[in-house]
Amino acid sequence: MTGRDPVESGYERRIRLASEVATWGIAGILVGSAALPTTDPIARVGLLGSAGLLAVFALLWFHVIPGHIFGRMRFTIGTAITQIVGSILLVLTGGGSSNYFVFFLFPVLATTFAMRLRSTLVVGAVALVAYVTILVTDGILHAGAGDTLEQGAVRLSALVALVAMTALISRTMQDTRRALRQRSDELASQNQELEISHATAVAIARSRDLAELSRAVAESARAALKVPRLFFFGGAEATEHGWTVGPDGSMEPFDPDPRMRDSPRQRAMRARRTVVVNDMADEPMVGDRVRTKLHVAAGLFVPLLHRGEPLGLLVFGDAAPRKWTAREVRLAEIIAESVAPPVASYLALETVREEREELAGRLKVL
Repeated sequence: MTGRDPVESGYERRIRLASEVATWGIAGILVGSAALPTTDPIARVGLLGSAGLLAVFALLWFHVIPGHIFGRMRFTIGTAITQIVGSILLVLTGGGSSNYFVFFLFPVLATTFAMRLRSTLVVGAVALVAYVTILVTDGILHAGAGDTLEQGAVRLSALVALVAMTALISRTMQDTRRALRQRSDELASQNQELEISHATAVAIARSRDLAELSRAVAESARAALKVPRLFFFGGAEATEHGWTVGPDGSMEPFDPDPRMRDSPRQRAMRARRTVVVNDMADEPMVGDRVRTKLHVAAGLFVPLLHRGEPLGLLVFGDAAPRKWTAREVRLAEIIAESVAPPVASYLALETVREEREELAGRLKVL
């Protein structure tokens, strides 16, 4: 079960347990029916023989044959085998007119354990083919079998109705399970987004300037996206100033190159949406310094927007080409959304500080 969802693994284990209990339970019922004093000797042999086949199947299927054999088709194949054993029971106890026809229906009903429509249809088809074959054989081998065929036709209709009803139940359960699984995944994703947003906000709250804020954002990005490098470009056009935070937390300021045209940075700021670059080799407008010295081979370019106004740009860079998923893009945007308000506050305070210094200088002149 390595690498599988724990919920899915637990669900498969419950199916296996229910299937084994049902198999042993039917075998026990057959033995109990054979012990009844009203059971004729021929039927008793058929009941005990079928119970023995189910017992052998349960031992081999659930305790000898490895669980990974047949993969996802294992339950369907195992149920089909029990359906064949049920056909043997009918043959040994009177054919199409057997008094033990009800045991022939159990495998079809058991397919609801899997909550898969495919299992019900496959096992139902096996049951229909087997029972029709038994009826045809009875009609050929037994003269004057009109009553038997009439009773068989009624039972065949009941079998068809049972397969259809079970298929409907399996389809409903399958759709419900899929919807619940999807909702569970959505809730897990939302919980992860909230955790990242909270962790980023807490780290930013401890920052005293944009440099410390960038380091805090780089730590959040390293934890959420596994990216070693973060870039920050300031200004409404992301061309005024910038710095980068490396894998070791060191910061390096740089001046954005205004000569670049149609670079991912400029496209992101023009469109005010995230630009995904899976391989920097496909972007001729990205400088060689970024590829060689800073070792950035893929990136997410996410604009910083506050109240609809651009403040700058965050770039989450990876050292190797990378196929960014929609989930990773969303996490990067959540980090940017958490960063935008503090950046706006820092910029506003910086503007006020500069105006205050300018005013103080004018007062000194006066």
